[in-house]
Amino acid sequence: MSDTPVRQDGTDRLTFVINQLQETAKWLTGIFITIGSAIIAVAQLSGVGNLQFGSNRFWIGVVCGLITFVCLGIILALRHF
Repeated sequence: MSDTPVRQDGTDRLTFVINQLQETAKWLTGIFITIGSAIIAVAQLSGVGNLQFGSNRFWIGVVCGLITFVCLGIILALRHF
C-alpha cells in the first residue's frame, strides 16, 4: 500500500490535486485572455464618437455586440449544468 490516501472515486489525493490545479490554470488563462481582449476592444473603440448612425461600421458594431452578449448568455447558462 502507498502512503497516499485513496479517494472514494479511486484516485489518489495527488492525482486529484493535480487535476484541480489544471482546472484552475484553465480558468486563469481564460480570465487573462478575456481581460486582454477587453483592453484591446476599448483601445479600438476610442473613435466610437465618430461613427455615423446608420453607417455600415455602426451596424457591424451593433451586430457584433449583440452576438457577444448572446454568446456570454449561452456560456453562463451552460455553466450551471
